[in-house]
Amino acid sequence: MEKSKTSRLSVIIPVFNGCCYLEEALASVQRQTLSPDEIILVDDGSTDDSWELMRSLSGGKIHVAQQANSGPAAARNLGLEKSTGELIAFLDCDDFWELEKLELQVDLSYSHPSAGVFYTGFSEFFSPDISPLVKRQTRLKSGVLSGLVNSTILIRRDVFEKVGVFDSRWRTGELIDWWSRAREKNIEKKGIDRVLAWRRVHDSNLGRKAARDRKDYLGIIKASLDRRK
Repeated sequence: MEKSKTSRLSVIIPVFNGCCYLEEALASVQRQTLSPDEIILVDDGSTDDSWELMRSLSGGKIHVAQQANSGPAAARNLGLEKSTGELIAFLDCDDFWELEKLELQVDLSYSHPSAGVFYTGFSEFFSPDISPLVKRQTRLKSGVLSGLVNSTILIRRDVFEKVGVFDSRWRTGELIDWWSRAREKNIEKKGIDRVLAWRRVHDSNLGRKAARDRKDYLGIIKASLDRRK
């Protein structure tokens, strides 16, 4: 049976020191051809002016929440707790969407009622404020990139009831861990092979510690293996 076409739609944007990018990300949500019912901004203990900006933007459909710095997984979980939608979309505060992103994904959810996770293609771009050195040392991936990344996913709320929320132990790769658990629950996914999200490449998101990344990814692999025992 086809799901109701009156499902509430929530957008969750975790924010950590994203003051200089947040308004562009938020504008891309507000310009959507299908407007969400609510937009939840979650400050993850920012040390810049993000929280002050978020409070100035709040009102109407825009709601704000704040937590001590606990990582993106915990911020998304807090957003989930505050949200009311049956369909949940996520956007990183330094990325943005094409205008039809939500409309096309929600249409896909109606036409595939057995699927629980929906994603789109995306592309990368250099942020105008990236340092020349980092830009020279970085190669962008070309073409339509496909896969589950934070700014492309839309998930039915009832899927979180089956799979659980994001594991806040992981500061890197938390979506990989979540999808690993979703596959174990036989959650079906559907994608749109079209660039509907843009992922910003800048100094900060290239500057994560490789040792921390390796530690988290190894931990995620171990957790997956442990669940299969």
